[in-house]
Amino acid sequence: MKSILRLKLIGLLILLSNLLIAQNNDRRAGVITMKLSEKKCQSLETKGMWRSATGNIQMGDKSFDDLLTRSKATRLKRIFPYAGKFEAKHRKHGLHQWYELSFDPSLDVVAVSKEYGNHQDVSEISYIYDAVLFDEIRTSEESLDVPPNDPQYEDQWGYNNTGQTGGTANIDINLEDAWSLETGSSNIVVAIIDTGVDPDHEDLAANMWVNSGEIAGNGIDDDNNGYIDDVFGINAINNSGDPLDDNNHGTHCAGTIGAVGNNNNGVVGVAWNVQLMGLKFLGASGGGSLSDAIQAIDYAVDMKVNHGVNIRVLSNSWGGGGFSQSLKNAIDQAAEADIVFVAAAGNSSRDNDSRPSYPASYNSSNVVSVAAVDHNGNLASFSNYG
Repeated sequence: MKSILRLKLIGLLILLSNLLIAQNNDRRAGVITMKLSEKKCQSLETKGMWRSATGNIQMGDKSFDDLLTRSKATRLKRIFPYAGKFEAKHRKHGLHQWYELSFDPSLDVVAVSKEYGNHQDVSEISYIYDAVLFDEIRTSEESLDVPPNDPQYEDQWGYNNTGQTGGTANIDINLEDAWSLETGSSNIVVAIIDTGVDPDHEDLAANMWVNSGEIAGNGIDDDNNGYIDDVFGINAINNSGDPLDDNNHGTHCAGTIGAVGNNNNGVVGVAWNVQLMGLKFLGASGGGSLSDAIQAIDYAVDMKVNHGVNIRVLSNSWGGGGFSQSLKNAIDQAAEADIVFVAAAGNSSRDNDSRPSYPASYNSSNVVSVAAVDHNGNLASFSNYG
């Protein structure tokens, strides 16, 4: 019963943190993802690749090399990195077959994708889209006793609505009732896939997840997970172990999820006690690549399955682009690891059933899509629905 309550508590906090999303339907130039045949993957693993005299990558297959030459391809890399002794789990889902191809950005990305899509060794093609954030909609910062003594608690009407902002009383998530049973658990880890998290924030520091397998500052990948000094999480943009937030959006979301409660400081998180992992894939401007989002999800799954970190929820207050099979595969892999994927429904005032908004619209079993309501209980004017 306690574990169920904990999950509900964590879920409630993430529902509030996922009010922000943006859409960018522009396909990124000069890059696509593709699913290669098992035969082609085996060839790449045994023979590798090399560069022609003109600098284009080649793999010893004339029909494919012709494509690489015409598109002036410069890089072909696995989206899901080799996982060592746990590689079998990736292969079970076909994740090892997904590659990202970089080519001349002056070429039409749709035309290039069609050419590769017609090759017998390519079964699926996906574009790379950028994910971005909307401006902040909520007015409070981030942190909550029953009632807590955190000074900004009164502003957090979504937790306990008494009509203090002119809205309708009891239009809230009844958090004080939940807190009378439990205020969270330090055994639960929530990963914030966003612009990063400030681990030194006075209302977050005590609840930051700390990688027990890593020795901070020694410049060594102590836990052999592919990242050096990933003490609080990772930065998928530069493949480092530093998820420091340079935008503040991720830190805000982390505060809504797990700002220390009843510490007479700032706001209160839905969970007063929880561990917060920072997975940065969005930059200072709030934009980022879906391929980096996939890397962040893959890190979370790896840390749970292979390193024993009890990650139960991934928070995703972002969106953008069209359907991506490789991103869905990553979300499905998280589902198999018993990780819930919470995503903002979107801020475009539209029906997601008729016009999907990703990642909220993926039909994966672990996706929870979250809309927004105002302080009177009405659907927020900006919120997607469906």
